[in-house]
Amino acid sequence: MTRLTLFSCLVALLLAVAGGVRAQDVKQKYVGKSSCAHDIQSDGPDFGSRLDKTRNTYLINRNFPRVKVLLIVQLKSENDKCGVIRDAVAITRIAKEFQFSCFDPSAPGDVVVGTRNANDTRTTGMAIEAWRIDIVNQTFNKTTDKVSCTNESYAGSDDGSDLVDEAKKRASQ
Repeated sequence: MTRLTLFSCLVALLLAVAGGVRAQDVKQKYVGKSSCAHDIQSDGPDFGSRLDKTRNTYLINRNFPRVKVLLIVQLKSENDKCGVIRDAVAITRIAKEFQFSCFDPSAPGDVVVGTRNANDTRTTGMAIEAWRIDIVNQTFNKTTDKVSCTNESYAGSDDGSDLVDEAKKRASQ
């Protein structure tokens, strides 16, 4: 039984190290580049949401054959089509989807994104993975808090709101 426990711990450690390396690779590949750089374009359409209108930042989702990447992109002005990628996170289980409208009860005013199973048809559910967004530093910070995500936020240029506004509304309720 001890060998099995030791083996399980070693496998878990190796997977954690490999996951950390993959995350670092994604950051090295994307951060600091233009969001329009040819070598980081996905085959399909991108989707995203305005993150913070005061900083001209957006979340942009890119889908590739083996990985889905979420970017924090900062534009110089609202009229720009391309911006600088400030941070990136990736999920390699294609069966998961990024969710932009997530809530962490321990920090209700924070902007949080998470992942849920793509075939989960419920409107609301617990995140599989989640990241709190540091608005000032424009970075993703992985959280292990229990986070609930709702597939409903369409914040963006259409109504002038952003995910920061949505988080403030949730915190005030």
